[in-house]
Amino acid sequence: MDRPVGDRDYVVIGGTREQLLRRYPHAKPVGKKIAVYYVHGDEYTLSTAKTIEEDLETRDLTINALAMDEDGRIIAHPSALEHLRAKLLYPVADDNFFVDPARVYRAARFAACLPDFSVHPHLLAVMRRVAAKGACRHLPAERVGKELMKSLAGSEPARFVTICRQGGALKGWFEELEQAAQVPAGPVPYHDETLLEHLCQVMDRLAGDSVRVWMGLCHDLGKIMTPQDVRPAHHGHDRAGVDIVRKLGKRLRLPSGLVRAGMAASRWHMTLARYDILRPGTRVDLLTSVGSRELLGNLCALVVADGGIDMTDRVLHDFRIIHNIHLPATWQGRGPRSGEQLRILRAQALVQHS
Repeated sequence: MDRPVGDRDYVVIGGTREQLLRRYPHAKPVGKKIAVYYVHGDEYTLSTAKTIEEDLETRDLTINALAMDEDGRIIAHPSALEHLRAKLLYPVADDNFFVDPARVYRAARFAACLPDFSVHPHLLAVMRRVAAKGACRHLPAERVGKELMKSLAGSEPARFVTICRQGGALKGWFEELEQAAQVPAGPVPYHDETLLEHLCQVMDRLAGDSVRVWMGLCHDLGKIMTPQDVRPAHHGHDRAGVDIVRKLGKRLRLPSGLVRAGMAASRWHMTLARYDILRPGTRVDLLTSVGSRELLGNLCALVVADGGIDMTDRVLHDFRIIHNIHLPATWQGRGPRSGEQLRILRAQALVQHS
């Protein structure tokens, strides 16, 4: 597939836990239902199958049902090589997805990371059956969140969202996105698509940086709170989205830094898009509230992807200016008045350098 080797997974047939630990005393167990161990970054699975061929029949997708023995011989599911050549995502067996419903999200992740692979209608049908049974709702949050985060790094990250929706798997874990499919993104002529379609467009424009892709997914989620009689206008959606993103991130047990970036995307993307008409004091408030130069750069990239407005150079220039302004000793230790004075000094500096 002309892709670099990311990691190596080993399947142990006919071995025991004791035998593995004797050979690798520092092996770290990571599996619960399945005996999985990490050894120097590689994954070792103690299979309950009697043969490697039998083990391959338990996999999720046919393109993953391949193995290589220690002599370099390829052992493959009967359809694996054919589907690899055809660039097709197809389930090994329907029941395998019911045994482990996380494979629904894993399949969507493969679609995001392999954009030139098509998703067979039968795979989508299996996903819908698993989701309709409610099996996905009982998964550990970390497993669903892990598949999302891997998808954010994909070449077409929005495919994770679209395939999950086609497979009926947004409900429950990604309820906000399911709602977004029923909400107009905004008034014509600015938007003629649904909110979900808009979020997916922005995600793919930001592909290559997983944090920015996540911010693209989050930035307009506040629009799902807009009353129907007000739509397609979405006044105040930037503030409304902050708590929505917080709850989504908490539900999926995502890293706190990633959640904060998504919350910042919602809160500040509209303000940053109007940066050139903001008053100096408001600019200071924005820059100090964001706090991090890295996050500010990510927000600027989001604004470009969202509406084509590029204020990056000016915003980062102003960020450097205000952080070179420090409160004189005579103003320090005065409580809120100290903060007010620092804000005034920084606003004056922006005026002088505009």
